[in-house]
Amino acid sequence: MAFGRGDAEYRSLFAFGHVQAARLVGSRTLLDLVCCALNEVKVLLYSNDIAKLPIICEAVRCLLYPFQWEHVYVPVLPNLLLDLVQAPLPYILGVHVDCIGQLRQEVMWSLPYCVMLYSMASCV
Repeated sequence: MAFGRGDAEYRSLFAFGHVQAARLVGSRTLLDLVCCALNEVKVLLYSNDIAKLPIICEAVRCLLYPFQWEHVYVPVLPNLLLDLVQAPLPYILGVHVDCIGQLRQEVMWSLPYCVMLYSMASCV
């Protein structure tokens, strides 16, 4: 994580993103995701609606201000890059719920305890 000043574009993203993200997942969950990112925990979000993933991922990234996320950040991970889930470094990834089903069961169980899986299936 790096420390730096935000520019006007970054602050405008913050103004839009966190309100919509809080409506999608709730303020408590959004706070939990930000805490995980600050602790450099692996965050894997999955949803039936792929359009929601970038909103949540970008809100988490913006809420880190004045810090900047310097690790792997892929709001919508393509199927071809699913192996990235096993990467030994912090990440914020968003995948479609069907991709979770494509990961073999042994891969899911071998993920370290520091991965936060969050299902956005119940989000409106």
